[in-house]
Order: sequence, then structure tokens, then C-alpha cells
Amino acid sequence: MRDLYDISILEPLCNFDLKTLLKRFDNVSIKRKKSKKISPETAADILETRVRNLDEDKLQDELYPLIPPEQQAGLEYLIKASVMRVVQRLRGMENG
Repeated sequence: MRDLYDISILEPLCNFDLKTLLKRFDNVSIKRKKSKKISPETAADILETRVRNLDEDKLQDELYPLIPPEQQAGLEYLIKASVMRVVQRLRGMENG
């Protein structure tokens, strides 16, 4: 949950550094499992699945205790929009 929130904060501020991103995809650990190489498409699939499973209850349980109340309104939609923009960029890497 915090990773999705971090993406929503950083996505509008940062450009994709393709070289660095691809290098990081060579050594990704998911759910604390052994590191492996993933493609941009796989990364997009993982992010899309996680953002589609995001709901207000999960935000209240996992994220709201860390976020000031004045920043909570509409947070679900902000996170979903930002992460889906990243998903689109990742899918675009495969196509061009």
C-alpha cells in the first residue's frame, strides 16, 4: 500500500529513466521472495493488479494511520490515476 502511495507522490514529479528502470527490473524481489528479472510488461501487470484491488477499506487499515486527515480525501482515486499512468508508460516501453 505504501509503495502505491509513494508512486502517486513521485509519478508527477519524476521522469522515467529508462536505463535505470530496466537495470532495476533485472533484480526485483516481490513479496520478499528471491530476486528475479521481470519485464516492463510484467511490472505493469503487477501494478495494475494491485491498484485494481485497492479500496477504501485497505487505505483505512494500512495507509490512513500514516497520512494526515486533510490529505485522505480522494486519495484512493489519486493513487489509482497515478499508478495507471505508470502502467501505461511501462506498457509503452514494450511497444516502442
